[in-house]
Amino acid sequence: MKQMFTRYFFMALVMSAMIAHDMSAMNPQGKSSGAMGTKGGTSVVSQIKIRPQSVDKARQTSGEVPGSFITHLPDMDNWYGTFNTAIVYNRSMNSDALASALFGADLQTVPGEKSSSWFCNKSCDSSQIIKIQGTAVENRDANAWRANDFYLGPKFDGTLSVKPTISNFMVDLNVLIGLDRWVSGLHLRLFGPFVHTRWDLKATETVTQTTDAVFAFKNAQSFFAGDTPPANPVIYGPGPDGTEFNIKQNALMFHKMAGFRNDSVEGSCEKSCGNSLTKNGFGELRAELGWDFLIGDDYHASFYLAGAAPTGTKANAEYLFGPQIGNNQKWELGLGLSGHYLFWRSEDEDSHFGIYSDVVVTHLFKSREQRVFDLAPNGPMSRYMLAARMVSPTENGLLGSATEGDATGDTEATDPIYQFGNEFMPVANLTAQDVNVSVGAQLDMVAWLNYTMGGFTFDVGYNLWLQSCEKISCSDKCGPQLAADKNTWVLIGDSFLYGAGLDDQFDYPIPFSQSKATLTTGANGEAYLNDNVDNAQYASNLNSAGTTGTRQTITDGGDENGDNPEQIFLSSPVKFLSASDINMEQKNSAITHSIYGYAGYVVQREEGIEPFFGLGGKAEFGTSNRTSCESTKTTCSSSSCPSFSVSTWEVYGKIGFSFN
Repeated sequence: MKQMFTRYFFMALVMSAMIAHDMSAMNPQGKSSGAMGTKGGTSVVSQIKIRPQSVDKARQTSGEVPGSFITHLPDMDNWYGTFNTAIVYNRSMNSDALASALFGADLQTVPGEKSSSWFCNKSCDSSQIIKIQGTAVENRDANAWRANDFYLGPKFDGTLSVKPTISNFMVDLNVLIGLDRWVSGLHLRLFGPFVHTRWDLKATETVTQTTDAVFAFKNAQSFFAGDTPPANPVIYGPGPDGTEFNIKQNALMFHKMAGFRNDSVEGSCEKSCGNSLTKNGFGELRAELGWDFLIGDDYHASFYLAGAAPTGTKANAEYLFGPQIGNNQKWELGLGLSGHYLFWRSEDEDSHFGIYSDVVVTHLFKSREQRVFDLAPNGPMSRYMLAARMVSPTENGLLGSATEGDATGDTEATDPIYQFGNEFMPVANLTAQDVNVSVGAQLDMVAWLNYTMGGFTFDVGYNLWLQSCEKISCSDKCGPQLAADKNTWVLIGDSFLYGAGLDDQFDYPIPFSQSKATLTTGANGEAYLNDNVDNAQYASNLNSAGTTGTRQTITDGGDENGDNPEQIFLSSPVKFLSASDINMEQKNSAITHSIYGYAGYVVQREEGIEPFFGLGGKAEFGTSNRTSCESTKTTCSSSSCPSFSVSTWEVYGKIGFSFN
């Protein structure tokens, strides 16, 4: 029997390794990620994928010594079981990787002071920053986010630093009942954690330069907080200082940012504390119904049916870095296999040494989640670009011509049909939507060595967790605002919105679109003439009588003195944003590797209740293999599934009792 079990046990270990390998292959790997802060860097995730707090075989099995004190007891013909509670604290430990997953290639590393510690081989306390600069900033950084898209002035110059962290405090409940009174070897386990989770972006904005002009906001923090822009006119082009226009400016509703520190308030909690986001709830209620099909004093092999009821929180896209509990309310169903084998037992049978394993694979059924996506042609973080409303018919006799000069009498002059409708909208508001998300397979596998001496027990082991690539599909309510607002919104990029009319005032709204712009680059060419807008034509307008005495729509051509006016361009026709532009391929996979240890003690008794307690700790190492974007940062591969998972450290204490 023992030889037969040995074969079964090691076959199970090999099968578990094969399953893990096959599931890893289900996570297509992209190219190596590019350097931080350089063109062509990595893509970004639409939502941070966390390991559900209830999924942790390492923590669950710590201190459980099958056949000795607590579980998988041989020769039982009555009830037995165990109940324990784990008090857990874990925290993310690689904020740079988290920041990179959120912000991608536009993130730049600013080194801190060099540490003398032996374990620090680079500058410690480095900062991850994003530059935010207006289009009129001298020597503008190629990776800077365009300040104009955040309702800031063209001369605005600042940085946003981030150091995101995730922490969880949990009370993890675990009960196992042996049902040998009904069926020999049958057992039922129920478990799940109460969770308090805290997500802190630790964002700090530093403003280097602003302007005295009255723009909508004085800092980017106001935009990312979702503040409603003031009702006063904004100043937006065409010159470096702009001109006032009454424009409806919609606030950011999705993927907002919380956790800002105020660097200007010395000694204040506003400087050090910020506004982290928290949630409280119960992770999935999980159940395992198993049967020990092989069991003896020195071994056992068991398979079980595993499932989870969705008692956690549902994904919400209000915040870019928002707290999550559980698996986004997905039902789970799967199978598990566990076993152990003792290599050595002392003559008095008071001490022994063995190998143990437990692996479970579940399918996560689809559930509805709220997600925000970028625009596929416009690259990572395009959700934070500004869109402009176009209206029809046009006013002021707008014309577009392929030739420079007055378009009156030009037989090829065109009526643009649309013109700027004096309204801005963040793209995130247009791409946010409810979608169905499912995960083909989730694996939680643990293998550990145990040494038991009297009532003392010691574990050291390895834990693998992974989720295959998400499958995202439309729900019955699928459809972003962009799908409803057809032929309405265009990307602004760095376009000028107005031209000069007959009175030489820049108050004539024109049609424009920059369908290939990104959050860092626009299409405006030399002297900011709009010469690279979509379907560019020279802009003109008729006088009110429609006679030949017309004037061209002009700009100062970047001349601060207003001299040497030049004709600008408009788009005829404009290129509208559509639902097909949304990058629905922003899906994720995840894999982590953990090592852990546990030391515990069981108060041994002949029969009745046996209390036990112990302490454990774990280091979990996430991986990041997100796809590389092309050098233009306009497209990313849609054939691969970016992989990112969070690295954490964890400590926990266990206390409980067993009975038989």
